[in-house]
Amino acid sequence: MSSKGRAAKAALLVNTGLVIAKIGVGLYSQSSALLADGADSLSDLIGDVFLLIGIKKAEKPPDEGHPYGHAKAECLASMALGAILLILAIGLIARSVNSFFGDIPGIPGKTALVVAGISIVLKFIMGVYLRKTGKMHRSEGLAAGSAHAFSDSATSVAALVGIYLARIGYPLADPLAGAIVAVLVARVAIKIISENVNSVMDRAAPPEVVAEVERIASTFPGVWNAHYIRTRKCGGRYNMDMHIQVGPSITVKEGHELGHSIGEEIKRKIPEIGEVLVHIEPYLPDHDNGGI
Repeated sequence: MSSKGRAAKAALLVNTGLVIAKIGVGLYSQSSALLADGADSLSDLIGDVFLLIGIKKAEKPPDEGHPYGHAKAECLASMALGAILLILAIGLIARSVNSFFGDIPGIPGKTALVVAGISIVLKFIMGVYLRKTGKMHRSEGLAAGSAHAFSDSATSVAALVGIYLARIGYPLADPLAGAIVAVLVARVAIKIISENVNSVMDRAAPPEVVAEVERIASTFPGVWNAHYIRTRKCGGRYNMDMHIQVGPSITVKEGHELGHSIGEEIKRKIPEIGEVLVHIEPYLPDHDNGGI
């Protein structure tokens, strides 16, 4: 299993333990905040399953039906995670609102405080681990998992504060903390969905990346102009194609070798670039050379 797969599996195991602890103790201690936090971890668990499946699918090599590979499977898995989180957040907000208009909530037990504290530490460590591994592999799925882990750590802080305030005489603080947790979860969900929708819709690379591509190509002897540079997001990388204008007297072999060298240099200097397709065309001084 790759390091991406191991990271997703580790997140799955951690969230399994947290779901059991938070929901079990939340029910026993009558803590709305811890139950909300536990429901969030349950969504993590479901999301981790999607993420693990997405990573395994994304790592498959290109085939006849998918000649560009399966990298976008991670984006789809991340979008599924975001949708689950958003639905969960709406339900948690409704539950917290109902608590304000119902009976006075019960006082959470001390165990709820301990579980919330443990969750803060574990989710922060998991967030750091997923972010580091995600950056190493430019993984959209692990980036989403990392963002959610840090969000979970923050929501556990809110739960901890709410539980503590409820125990010292402010019973409505617990459902209020549950509502805050739900809003934070919804915010992360919307961010995850929007980022991955852009990736699925072939979002272009930032302008500075395109400018660097043009600069690298222009350093090669014989290149008169680099233009019509197009990029699109594919998983954690950008695939691109570009037109290079060269002197009209070079041979097909020389043009092919030049295009290959330019593509390899771009990938070497810009790690976020995946595949590069270079179209060689002649530079003709008496013609318009700015077209496609």
